[in-house]
Amino acid sequence: MTDVLTSHDVEEGGVPNGWSTERIADVLTELPNGKVLNQGKSPQCEKEPSPSDEVWGVLKTTAIQPGEFLSVHNKRLPSSREPDESIEVASGDLLLTCAGPRVRCGVPCLVRETRPRLMLSGKMYRFRPDEELISAEFLEGYLLSPGAQELIERMKTGTSDSGLNLTHGRFSELPVPVPPVSEQGRIVEILDEQLSRLDTALESVHTVREKAAQFRRSLLHAAFTGALTGHDVEQGELPEGWRLASLKQHVRSKSGSSKIIKGKQASQPGDGLVQGFSASGPDIWVEEVGYDEAGVAVSAVGARCGKTFLAEPPWTAIANTHALVPDDEINVRFLWHLTNREDWWIKSGTAQPFVKVKDTLERPTLIPSLPEQGRIVEILEDQLSRLDASLAVADAVEERSAALRRSLLHSAFTGRLTRKWREAVNV
Repeated sequence: MTDVLTSHDVEEGGVPNGWSTERIADVLTELPNGKVLNQGKSPQCEKEPSPSDEVWGVLKTTAIQPGEFLSVHNKRLPSSREPDESIEVASGDLLLTCAGPRVRCGVPCLVRETRPRLMLSGKMYRFRPDEELISAEFLEGYLLSPGAQELIERMKTGTSDSGLNLTHGRFSELPVPVPPVSEQGRIVEILDEQLSRLDTALESVHTVREKAAQFRRSLLHAAFTGALTGHDVEQGELPEGWRLASLKQHVRSKSGSSKIIKGKQASQPGDGLVQGFSASGPDIWVEEVGYDEAGVAVSAVGARCGKTFLAEPPWTAIANTHALVPDDEINVRFLWHLTNREDWWIKSGTAQPFVKVKDTLERPTLIPSLPEQGRIVEILEDQLSRLDASLAVADAVEERSAALRRSLLHSAFTGRLTRKWREAVNV
C-alpha cells in the first residue's frame, strides 16, 4: 500500500492531464421518468419489515451504509397502499441519503444486488451514471472520498444536526473528477484490492472485540459466583463463606442533587463545593456537602442508565444519578464491579429507560466475605486491565485503518494513485 500512497502529487486544485471536472448531473443518465435524480416516497408503513420478496417494502435510510446496501432494512408497505413501481430499487442503482441527522445525510452506496419489490423512500435519491463517461464503481468510490464528503457537507441545509437536507439543486452541482474510462477501471481495481485488505484487518479486529466481550462476561460471571476464586459448587449451592443477602442491608442509597454550580467545570472546588458524578463522568461541581467515603454513582436515567462510576471522596451524585455508599462489610470496588454489569440492574421504560434502584438493591445477591471480596477485586482488575490493553490495540488498528482508507480514497480521486500507471501507459 505504501507505494501507491506515495506517488507524486497532482498540483493542488488541478486534475491530471486527460481528466476533466464535471457537474454530477452532467455524468448521469436519464431514468425512466426523464430525470437524472429520482427521489422516493414515504407512505405510512407497518413497523415490521417486508416478510418476503412477494410483499412490497419501503427502504429505510439505514439500508444505505457507506459503500454497502442492506435490503433487509425496510418497512412493509400496507396491502391497502398501491406500490409505485417506478421507484423500485434495482441492481446498478446508486443511492444517497438526502435527509436525516448530519452523520446519516449524504451517505452513498451502489446497489450491487437486491431483492425485488423494494421502493425508495422520500429520504433518498436514486441515480445512474452514463457508463460511456463514468463507471458506477468509480462514482461510488468518489462519493465516499473525503473530498466529496466535505463538499456534500457544505451543501446540507437545516438548523439542527438532528435534521438536515441535501436538495436536488445543490447536489446536482457537485463537481466530479472524470478520468478516461480505462484509468477509472485501474483506480477501481487498486481500490478493491487495497480496501479488501483493510476490511480483512478490520474483520480480525471485530473478532477480537467479540471474543473480548465474551471473555468479559465469563470473567464477571465467575467473579460473582465464586468460580474466580477457586470455588467449585453444584447447581443451587453457595460457595463456602458466601451468603445470599440484600445489598439494601449494606448500602446507603440516595438520589442525586440538582444544585449544580454552572461554570465550575474541571477546576478546584471552592468553599462548600464537591465534585459531582453523572453519566458523562466527574466533570461538574455541586453546592452541597458530599460523601466523605468512597462510593458508587449510578446513572439512573437515559441511554446509559445502569452505568456506574467509582467515586473518591469528597463527592456527591448529581441529578439523574444515584449515590451508593457501602458499609464496612462491602468493598467499594467489589460493589462497583458488581453493579457495573450490563444485566445487573432492574430497568423499566423504553423511550426513557430508568433503573429501579430500590427494587434492585432489595434483590437477594451473593455476597462473599470481605477478604474474599478483596481477592476477587484483585484478580478481576488484573484480568480486566489486560483485556483493556488488547482492546486499546484494537482501537489503534481501527484508527489507523480509517486513516489509511481516507488517504487511499483521497489519492484515488486526485490522480496520485495512478500517476505511475499513467506515465507507463503514455510512454
